[in-house]
Amino acid sequence: MIALHFEKINDISTNLFAKDTFDNFLLQEASLVADYALTLENTGQAISYGKVRALLSTFVQNSSADSPALPKGHIVLCAPLSYQVSLMEHASFSGDPDIIKGLILTFRFDNDNAAALTGISYQSFSLDKSIEPLWDQAIIKSFNRMDIPYQLL
Repeated sequence: MIALHFEKINDISTNLFAKDTFDNFLLQEASLVADYALTLENTGQAISYGKVRALLSTFVQNSSADSPALPKGHIVLCAPLSYQVSLMEHASFSGDPDIIKGLILTFRFDNDNAAALTGISYQSFSLDKSIEPLWDQAIIKSFNRMDIPYQLL
């Protein structure tokens, strides 16, 4: 697991709320709080982030009309299954693919701070963590390719 602190909030908020950068990811949950709160939870039916991005974008725009800061909260995304399968086909992955439930990317917002955390959701306990560095490296490459400045924490 790695944590990335974004140096420019506008860069990550644009990619998260205005562009289709993460639209193929699945939404696990979102919770944003400003003058009022918005909470979305996955109740078993997988939904793409692209289907709720406009709703979240509207909430962010309305809540930050008087302030340049993003609302406090978090958004938890899961990589698409096709991406998970292709990552597990990597030569350095030595684990059982059936044990991996999802590749998680969590965005956290707190006033002028924005961060992303990587994680793996497992079906059950596993000593094999070979997927974790692959997922971490893939996220770092993605943010580098998008030219989003960050600091590795």
